Amino acid sequence: MASVGLLGHEIDGVSGRYAGSDLPDYMNGDDLVVKVIANKKGILVGGQAVGSGAAKIIDRLALAIYNRMNVRDVARMENAYAPAVAPTFDAVTIACSMVERKLK
Repeated sequence: MASVGLLGHEIDGVSGRYAGSDLPDYMNGDDLVVKVIANKKGILVGGQAVGSGAAKIIDRLALAIYNRMNVRDVARMENAYAPAVAPTFDAVTIACSMVERKLK
């Protein structure tokens, strides 16, 4: 479990949540939950992750918060991965895309 920045109840913002697996379906991975929080302008202000790799996820979110990145930019950020053992879509990308849709 890891967290960075503001929690959802500390700001009048918008959140997006991903709940799924940390690996592709055929690999029977562990559960993973990622939540991102943005202000009304879409600037990332907080995030939480629970599951395998939570610290690595929070590192990415901390960098994005420090640089005042918009969820649109975070959702489109290129990430290194190994196709054979990585899910097709990244949890942070999905959560940020959910916030982006809510803001439209």
